[in-house]
Amino acid sequence: LTQRKGDSTSPPAAAGSSTSSAPRTKAQQLVAQARGLFEPWDFASIDDFKLAERLLLEASELEPTNAEIWATLAIEAYGQYQFAYDQSDARDQLLRRAADRAIKLSPNSTRAKLGLAMRYRRGPGTNQEAEDLLRELAALQPTDRFILWQFGSALRRNNHNEEALACYERAAALPGADPIAHKVRAEILDNLGRVDEAMAAIEKAVTLRQDYALAHIVNLNLIGRHGGDVDLVKAALRRIPPTALSDERL
Repeated sequence: LTQRKGDSTSPPAAAGSSTSSAPRTKAQQLVAQARGLFEPWDFASIDDFKLAERLLLEASELEPTNAEIWATLAIEAYGQYQFAYDQSDARDQLLRRAADRAIKLSPNSTRAKLGLAMRYRRGPGTNQEAEDLLRELAALQPTDRFILWQFGSALRRNNHNEEALACYERAAALPGADPIAHKVRAEILDNLGRVDEAMAAIEKAVTLRQDYALAHIVNLNLIGRHGGDVDLVKAALRRIPPTALSDERL
């Protein structure tokens, strides 16, 4: 699902972006275009990710020593793994190579550290390293929604549900709509047995983005597991627009 004109979702704050007013190079323009395609995350389709990757590979040929390009490529590569678009060995190799290249080129760069965190998230056996590095980045960039999403996800993977919930609540409290944060809040609240709050959170997510396919699935699961009758399920199904039904992850 690509973001369309009129959608209420605010794009995530750019992690490690430069505020320089200098004209951007061709490679930097390609990176910006790629980020616009895949950083909406839950709302980026497989085609968005694939096009973003082509743009980033082109940028890497233009500026092979630009750490931001390699870091962004690592983040994009992890996204394809997370959404099960591509979980091949070649994908893992690209993720590792891009992340290692970025951190070698710019060890203190926020963007390079984020790319390395994605490499750690993929593992194997580096979940805690991912959490620790993302904790550092979230402290450095407390208003970066994208980093908060990744930090919260790492916390969930390590079964730190209460802290993960607080992380997504921080993201949801930032200016602009964040249906992703509300969707994940619903999942965590349900895991914690706070069903009424979970239902309120998923309702918020669906209301903010009617085409949010993954949120509709969570909504149906919550209704089904917590005593919803057939009429409630039917009503929830009627709310799903055709654009959401076309999501390849369903």
